[in-house]
Amino acid sequence: MMRSQRYGLVATQDQYKLIYSLVEEFLICGDTVTSLHNFISSHAGAMEKECEKEFATVNQIKPVLSQGDCAGGHRLDNRNKNRSVLVLPPDIHRPYITSFQGNDCTDYIN
Repeated sequence: MMRSQRYGLVATQDQYKLIYSLVEEFLICGDTVTSLHNFISSHAGAMEKECEKEFATVNQIKPVLSQGDCAGGHRLDNRNKNRSVLVLPPDIHRPYITSFQGNDCTDYIN
């Protein structure tokens, strides 16, 4: 019924993948919304231990990227644009920049 009322709400495989990954993240992390006051009062004494726990949780859900996933950053003409070879954007998530000057080497930014 909802599908017929909301035609096109979830239309592509990528949208289904996003929904499933968000549901998975919620099931792993739980409800993480809190006010600043509650955050400060509940983390006053055990801040370091809580941060380590949250860091471990984030590491469970982060994607593992291969060198091929970040091929644009590994290209020879883009290497000098990176601050670190350890921090490269995955090609599917990086913005593509076009130049009005006709320079075809300006599609990469990091």
